[in-house]
Amino acid sequence: CALSDYLPDYINCPDDYATVQIQFDQYPEEISMKLENILDDTVLFETSSYDKRLAGQTKYERIPIYFEESGDQTYRFTIEDSYGDGLCCSQGDGSYELHIGDAVEGQPLLSGSIFNKKRSVVD
Repeated sequence: CALSDYLPDYINCPDDYATVQIQFDQYPEEISMKLENILDDTVLFETSSYDKRLAGQTKYERIPIYFEESGDQTYRFTIEDSYGDGLCCSQGDGSYELHIGDAVEGQPLLSGSIFNKKRSVVD
């Protein structure tokens, strides 16, 4: 899988699942994420918020990315902070990583912590 050098970023992935690793700041209830196949408008994963008891903890979300047609697929990953301060730095050292396959295998495809209200990446 690889990202393009142009906005929006593109990810081409042959594996059948993705893993999101998220290290929460002090307000996990402000975080929502979504992964969708934009070729057929299928929402593969969506969460509207997390339990506030996850503050400062790490969570892994394994997301199946099966598709009916063979060939290249295009996905959009969106992470949003309802307060608008991202995952870092004034409210803790949070971050996220998106891996194709397991989170323990190699470098993340996407990662970040500093964003305002929303970050959306297409592949």
